[in-house]
Amino acid sequence: METVMIDVNCTTASVSVGCGVISNNTELVHFPAGINMNAAELLNTTEVRVGFSTEGSFLWIVFNNTEVGGAEKYAKAMVETFLN
Repeated sequence: METVMIDVNCTTASVSVGCGVISNNTELVHFPAGINMNAAELLNTTEVRVGFSTEGSFLWIVFNNTEVGGAEKYAKAMVETFLN
């Protein structure tokens, strides 16, 4: 599924546009060469989102069947991987 979101703020005369691809088929999504999507830290990952704008950015990782401590450890490892 492809998504497109357009927000128009008439007060500030600004427009925000977002788009995405949602799929279980990783061949439909391009990942930078340095990102190993088969990393052990992503074993129980069900969702990865990355967003950015002039105001900031985010990395969203959702884990399934993972306790809080493990999820935090895996997320920190992925953030270090994504930032390097």
